[in-house]
Amino acid sequence: MGGNAAFRLTTGEREGVPLIVASGEVDLATSPELREALAQMSHGQHRTVVLDLSGVSFLDSTGLSVLVAFHKRFRELGGELRIVVTDRRVTKVMELVGLDDVLVLHASVEQALDSAENPPPAPGALAG
Repeated sequence: MGGNAAFRLTTGEREGVPLIVASGEVDLATSPELREALAQMSHGQHRTVVLDLSGVSFLDSTGLSVLVAFHKRFRELGGELRIVVTDRRVTKVMELVGLDDVLVLHASVEQALDSAENPPPAPGALAG
């Protein structure tokens, strides 16, 4: 797919929880930006981060590796990387490589925020 000029990444906070919102394609050209945003969040005071991928239309292996790396990083910190995925193409990729059994996926930002204060669900359980 190659670097999509429409890729956008914004960071902020919602209900006291750090929130990263990505849209467009997450691939070899754009995944370093996502990696940097997650790295900055992992060095902050928060251990749980919500990553909203609901606007992502494509996710390649480099994007998947970023998700796995920071899933592990936030677990090491005693927290959680809560990932919002709504595009069937993106969830299908995660299912094909078995990451739906590893990552904690949510159907909406609200669900991810609600569960950010509760114990994590079993990996792979699509909350909601």
